[in-house]
Amino acid sequence: LLKVIEDKESEIQKLKRQLQYQEQFITELNKPDIIETDEIFDIDLTGKFVVTGLFISMRRSDVVHYIYNHGGTVLSAPTRATDYLIVGGEKSKTWKYGQYGTKIRKGLDLREKDEKILIISEEDFMRCIGG
Repeated sequence: LLKVIEDKESEIQKLKRQLQYQEQFITELNKPDIIETDEIFDIDLTGKFVVTGLFISMRRSDVVHYIYNHGGTVLSAPTRATDYLIVGGEKSKTWKYGQYGTKIRKGLDLREKDEKILIISEEDFMRCIGG
């Protein structure tokens, strides 16, 4: 009888794990394929930035240097301290979610938690810096 109970408990644990995987899969399916960026007209270059994606108008490294040269900080990934997430104008083949990658997903997750992060396009960034 104990062996039967142990087997059933093991089966229940397997089913619970399968259900968790299915719930995670459904959650991923319900996430947006294309993100909407925030339209901005002014940018505080002394803020904290994350830069992601492929850039059309300049190299990504040039964007990073521009931010540093104007007093800003560039972080490797979005955190609660991030002010701006700048998204390059060209989609990357390596993006995990098709239309965006993990940095953008993290930025979207932070916004869902009412964090202040602004997700801005390369186009809006260039317009704000006069490029």
